Order: sequence, then C-alpha cells, then structure tokens
Amino acid sequence: MSAPPNLQPPAQRRQPPDTERVQMLARFALENASDAIYWVGPDSSILYVNPAACRMLGYSSEELTGMAIRDLNPDMDATAWEQHWQQLKSEGTVSLESTHRARDGRTVPVEIHANYLSVSGDEYNCAIVRDITDREETRKALAAANTDLERRFEARTAELLDRTHQLERIVGQYQRVIKTTSDGFWVIDADTLRIVEANTAAAQMLGYPQDALLDMRIPDFDVAHSPEELKRLIAQINSKGQEVFETRLRTRTGTDLHIEISTTYDPVSQTYVAFLRDITARKQAEIQLIESEIRFRAIFEQAAVGIAYVDHTGRFLRVNRKLSEILGYPVDELVGVRFQDITHPDDLASSVESLRAIVAGTVQHFSLEKRYRRKNGEYMWADLTVSMFRPKNGQPAQKIVVIQDISERKRMEQNVLALNATLEQRIEERTAELAAANEAKSQFLANMSHEIRNPLNTIAMCAYLLSKDSLSQEQHESVQMIEKAGKSLLTIVDEILDFSKIEAGKITLDSISFSPAELMQSVQAMQTKAALEKGLSLVCPPHPELDICVSGDVHRLEQVLTNLVGNAIKFTQTGRIQLQASLVAGTERRVSIRFEVNDTGIGIPQDIQPMLFSPFTQADSSTTRRFGGTGLGLSICKRLVEMMGGQIGVVSTPGLGSTFWFEVPFQREKTATAAVAPATDLLSDTPPPRRLDGLRILIADDDVANQDHFRSSRLSCL
Repeated sequence: MSAPPNLQPPAQRRQPPDTERVQMLARFALENASDAIYWVGPDSSILYVNPAACRMLGYSSEELTGMAIRDLNPDMDATAWEQHWQQLKSEGTVSLESTHRARDGRTVPVEIHANYLSVSGDEYNCAIVRDITDREETRKALAAANTDLERRFEARTAELLDRTHQLERIVGQYQRVIKTTSDGFWVIDADTLRIVEANTAAAQMLGYPQDALLDMRIPDFDVAHSPEELKRLIAQINSKGQEVFETRLRTRTGTDLHIEISTTYDPVSQTYVAFLRDITARKQAEIQLIESEIRFRAIFEQAAVGIAYVDHTGRFLRVNRKLSEILGYPVDELVGVRFQDITHPDDLASSVESLRAIVAGTVQHFSLEKRYRRKNGEYMWADLTVSMFRPKNGQPAQKIVVIQDISERKRMEQNVLALNATLEQRIEERTAELAAANEAKSQFLANMSHEIRNPLNTIAMCAYLLSKDSLSQEQHESVQMIEKAGKSLLTIVDEILDFSKIEAGKITLDSISFSPAELMQSVQAMQTKAALEKGLSLVCPPHPELDICVSGDVHRLEQVLTNLVGNAIKFTQTGRIQLQASLVAGTERRVSIRFEVNDTGIGIPQDIQPMLFSPFTQADSSTTRRFGGTGLGLSICKRLVEMMGGQIGVVSTPGLGSTFWFEVPFQREKTATAAVAPATDLLSDTPPPRRLDGLRILIADDDVANQDHFRSSRLSCL
C-alpha cells in the first residue's frame, strides 16, 4: 500500500517522538477508514489511495496510483477537471455526487468531499469518497414506491369516479338500449301473459303499431307451442329464473318468424322481461347447410378420386368408395386404419414431416407422391393433396386427403427414364466419337499446316532472294506477286491452324514481362511498310504512361494488334491509321490497358457489326472478292482477347471509318524487367528495332532453303 504524501515542509521533516506517534495514528486511521480516501495531484493523477478505495473499486493500490481521475470517471475530461480544480482552490472544500467505474465494469455511485491542501508549494486534493450504492438503491426504491402509491391512488380514484359515472349512466342507457336495439324487447305480465311494455323493434318485427302491441297476449303470436306446452315452458322459466328458447311467432301479415327469446322472471314485479331476436335467416342457412351436406355426400361418394378425412393421429375417419377401390379394402375395414400402417417405409418420413407442417400451420396444404400398400400386399403409387379442415363447432381439426392412383403414370415414367438413360448413353458414345473425330481433324490440320508452311516459306524466301538479283521490270513484278501470294497463303494457313487450336482448346497463354509502349512501337515498325505501299500513314503517338513493365502473352497480344492494324490497312484507301492505347484502370499490382486501331476506311454497317467476330464472317461477299481473307482473323482475335480476360468491340460508321478496340488486364511488375521483343518479319525490308543492334542471334532451322536465305541476308549466322 503506497504511503500518503509527506505534507510537512522540508524543515519540519524530522519529528519529535510525539509527532511520529501522531503520524502513526493518522496513518492507522487512513488505512482503516471505512470511506475511500484519494490524494490527487493538480493534473488529476492519483498519488495515494487507502484500502477502502481498493475494496470499493476492485483495483490494487499499485493500479490505482498509476491512474488518473478521468480513468475512473469518463465524464471528468481535462476541461471538467480544470473547472473542478479551480473551484476547489477557490472554495477550499467541494462536495458533490458522481460515479466511478470499478474494475469489473460496474458503475459505483459515490459521494465526494474534496479538500484543497497546499504544502511547501505542492498542491493536493484530499478526497474522501463514500460508496452510496445502498443509499441510491434506497432512494430509487422509495421513489418507485412513492410512484406506485400515487399511481394506485390515482387508479383507485379513477375507478371510483368511473363507477359513479357508470351508475349515473345505467338508467339512461337502459332506456336508450331498449329504444335503439335491433332486438325486440317486451315486458309481460306473469298472470295474464299480456304485453305491458314493448320497444319499436318488437313492434316492427311483428308488423304492429307499438301502441296496438300493448295489451296483446303471448298466445296471440306463439304458433309453436300448444297451451299445455306453453304452461310447461312458463313453469320452467319460473323455476330457473331465466330461459333461452326458440319459437315461431306469427306476424300481422300471417308470416311465421323463427324467434330466439331470452326471458328473465322478475318475482318482485311479477313480470317476464324478454329480448327477441329474429333468427329466420339463420334457420334458412341451416336448412341450406343441410341440403349442401346432402349434396356433398353425393359428390363425396361418387367422386372419381379417393377422398378421406384423417384425424391428428393419421387415422381414417371417413373414406369414399373410390378410395376403397384404390386400396382394395372395404369401406368399413379402411375406417380406423392409420395411414402410417399402409405407407411404404421409404415414404413414411416425408409424409409425417409434411403432416407436422400443416398441423403447425406453417403451410395451408401440400401435395406429394407416395406409395400405399393395398390389401393384397402390392404397392401402388398415389398423388396426395392434403389440406386442413377446422370445424366451426369446436370439434378437433381434421385433414382432408384427396388421393389419385398414378401407378400407370409411374410405370410410364420409368419407361421414359430407361429410354432417356439409353439415349444419354448413346449421346455420350456419339460425343466421344465426335471428340475423337475433332481431335483427328485438329491433328490433321496441324500436320497439313506444317507440311504446307514449309514449302510456302521456301517459295517466299526464294522470291525474296530473286528480288535482290538483277531482274527486268516484268520479272521483278512477277517475283513480288509470288512473294505477296506466299505471304497471303502463310497468313491463311496460320489463321486456320490457330482457329483449329482454339476450337480444340489447345492454345495456352504464356506470361512474359514486356513494355506495352515498346510493343506498340514494334507493331508500328512492322506495319509501316504495308501502309506506305498504299499511300497511307500509320501513326502511333507516344504513350509515356505505358512505359511500364507488365506480364502477359506478348506474342498473342502482338498477333491481335497486327491483325487489327493489317485489317485497317486492307480496308482503307486514303487517309491514315492510328494505333493508340491508354490505361483505363490500375493499381499497384494490376492494370487494364485499352488498345485502339482507328482508320478512315470504308466503315461497317450497323447491322453487320454484331457478326464481325463470328468465324468465316466478313461485311459481305463483295468484301471477300475485293479484299480476300478467310474471315477468321477477328474471330481469332476475340477468342485470344477473351482468353486473356479481356473484351473486344468495334465502333464504325459507313464511309467514315472504324475503331476496333480491346481491353486486357495485366499483372504489373514491381521491378523494370527487360521486355521481350515481339517477333519481327524477317522477310521485310524494315530494319529490326535498334535494341537488337550488335546482338548475336542463334537461328535454328532444318529447312535448307531457309538456311540459304539467312546466309545471304544481312544477319550473321553462327
């Protein structure tokens, strides 16, 4: 337990023995005080607490002396504490009620007596803190008891006033009820059975003027009882004091009404006070209900489906003849049988669960298919529709079950399922055959493409070599035609092979680091010659934001760009082609780049644009005759872009040109890795990019013609 601060000036720190004894007594009083005592500094830090404070808040003295007052009272922020401290310094003593938060989280109401002390220039707040939880609870209990007493007093007062008002209203209400009620009312003399008082409703009910109804006798109206029966009824009323019964009263026009009469005998006035209610409509409804029940019984018995009433235990209470025929039991044997006893074991759980749901009211009705065991032991399939019927007469709820024999339909379904299984097996076998045929086709196309590509490469290289020799103008043009035709055939073969691989799902994408800006420049360099030959300009503006390093299949990306730029050159007669790209989204790890190829070509009609990316599709047949091509290029581009997780599209206006675009996401490389240069057309006169200058290149080719070409080219073979 930490000691209280030394409050003596430095010069008085050495005490005579009597003073030390006084300090010991003071310390004993502090340590054993029942109230908590805090010594608090000007900054609200707790310097000392006595054991009572630890017991009150549940902290150790070491924990408390490391805390501030605001840790115990969240409302005592810096501003509030400063105001409290200034008031304490000004007044010397401040008393207040507050709350402290104990270690276990509970709130302790406290009464605080704060005292200001200044010793040798040091300022202290000696606070005596008392737990007033019991006092607060007592105060709350007294307040609640007082509130409850006031509420009960007010309620009792209101009750007495209400009863007084009720007594005052009874007489007036009695007269108003008699006059305004739709039920008839009359008072009958017990000796003569004459009507001595009647309301308007009784007069209107019987068709008499109200004054004419007076002095008439009950036997003048009652046609349901003979004089002897009427005497016995009167004796019964006198004996019981009151009676409710039904009778028939004849109106002035001779019509009989079914009347329910509630009569009370008053022995003091020797009169019968009676209320009359016309129940003619109810009686007619009862008759109609009986007739309806008769019709229902006829329908129930003659229905083409089985119908049963089932109680809460699952026991058949009532069944029709059709259900008897379906299950093969006589009606009297089937009544009393529990449906669980004749249900197929595999269907029992679902039946019981559904019945529980309808009994609980979670569903109003349900349908299911299940199997019942006939009396001969065979199982039959039934389609059940179950609904809940709750009689209005208070009888227990019952379930109405409609049962239809679907055994024949089930047999047909089994036959259909067996046929479907056979068909599915044949489809699987045929699918396997088609897959094998497709595999053979793909392999054939790959082999044939390889076999065709080698001779075409030889032809192209030989044409290239011939073009370097001294030729006449006519020979030079022929060689150029051979070279152009060879390149066209190579493009067609490559497109067919790529399309075949895509269809077979055999194309895989590589992940190589490259620079999108350098890729754009490379594509421009490869396609510039073709553009210039048609008198077009191929523009690729600088893209400094794309001078980054990303990873992806650069060769397939180059293939898509080359195809789009090649198409733009092919279908543009005058003007220019622009190749551009931009960042559309990006993070530190991922970027999405949008590539666009704009041309001033012939444009594409709006109705043709949705079909452009389908295989073997061009704008129209005249386009194929005029410009050539297989119609596979854009389809291959679409497949490749989608494989890279992107999308491709076109915006075009006939006569104004087209913009083909695609967006592809890439993985962004954190470090600048050397980009992989896209492949360059070795047969083109366009020099390779400058970054290849001075490099040693290894070319491996088993074709002799290709080897001769490389030896005679400007590349140095190793």
